[in-house]
This record gives sequence, C-alpha cells and structure tokens, in this order.
Amino acid sequence: MTGGKLVHVWEQGTCPEQDIYEITIHIDPDAFNGSFMDKRAFVSIRRMLERAQRGLAFPEPAIQILREDIVNLAHSNESFASVIRLWNLLYRLSLVEDARELSSSSFIEANEENEDERVYRVREYIADNYMRDISVQQLADMTCMNVDSFSRFFRNKTGRTPNRYLIDYRLGIAARMLLTTKLSVAQIGYSCGFNTLSHFNRLFRESKGCTPSEFRERF
Repeated sequence: MTGGKLVHVWEQGTCPEQDIYEITIHIDPDAFNGSFMDKRAFVSIRRMLERAQRGLAFPEPAIQILREDIVNLAHSNESFASVIRLWNLLYRLSLVEDARELSSSSFIEANEENEDERVYRVREYIADNYMRDISVQQLADMTCMNVDSFSRFFRNKTGRTPNRYLIDYRLGIAARMLLTTKLSVAQIGYSCGFNTLSHFNRLFRESKGCTPSEFRERF
C-alpha cells in the first residue's frame, strides 16, 4: 500500500511461478475526506493510511487470508457493494499488526505544512535542480549551517545523508524515465545529473540489483 506522494517503482521479485498476475486498486483521496474519518470506528484505518504515506508491506499470511476479498473487490461490478467491500478490506488490513514500512520520509514528496521549513526548502531545491551539479555545501548554505552540522541535521530529519538523498532522488527519476520514455540510458543518466555513464550504471546497479538496460528490459 502506497500513499499518493510516495516516489516508488514496482520491481519483479524472484518467484519462480509463471502464473502471476497483479491487482491494483486506486483509491480517490477524496474518499477519506469528511468528519466521519474522525470517528472512533475509523481510528485503525486512519492510522494505517498515515503509515501508508511511507509505503506498507503486509505479511504473506495476512494477504493469503484476504486474497479472496481483494479478488472479489477487483471484479465487482456493483458500485455500492464495491464501496462496502473496500471499507471492509481496509479495516481488516488495518488490524494486521506486523505490516512493515517500506521507506523513510525522504521518499515522500515535500509537504511544507508537515515539515521543517529548512528541510522543505532543501528538498524543493533538489526537486527543481537534480539535473544540475549540487554540492552539500550549497545545501548547507541554504540553511545557514556548516556542512557537518547540516549533514547531521538533515540525516536526523530524513533518515538519510544529503548525498544519499540526492542519489536516491536521481535514481528514482531515472527509473521512471526508463519505463516511460524512449531516451537512451546515457541520455537519462545525464539528464538526471549523473556526470558519467559508468557512474550512473554503478549506482543504479547498487540500488536496483541490475543495470539500467536490464531494468528497462525486465519491465
């Protein structure tokens, strides 16, 4: 389960089965607006959706139990019945105790209302300039800190060093471009701020377990 602001990409696992299919359920955020979500009956669902902003993976036993409900929801042609099935599914998922968060807050698109102003400013700058050379010194200057203090501050707030956050952001954009454009690997690497193709390939392999070309072929 992923929130709408979470930068992500789905990757094929190592399951040897050939009969694999995917069910994707998109939920309109407006469905959760309104005071009824503040009612006690919806507390567990609300908490789960808050955690889902970082991505949630549910354990396989729980998914197996709910598998039939998920399939029935995906194939339902009755609007009212689908809504009831969805709320029931969300409630049962919200009761799963060992759901695992998939990312740190550094992967969530910046939200000025919920974030330290300095972190927000840095993340916005990276989002607007990731294709250019960016130094930690530049980012530190934006917060009126020295490099060491800024690096500690940023890691404390986001769970990642400034360099790691920048690399992950660029790799996320690159992965998306590999799947949605016909640009060459080199063009994508350079357009995402990587100075050399070999550097891009190495960092991509370290992060994804395959080269950019292999990633594109798989998906």
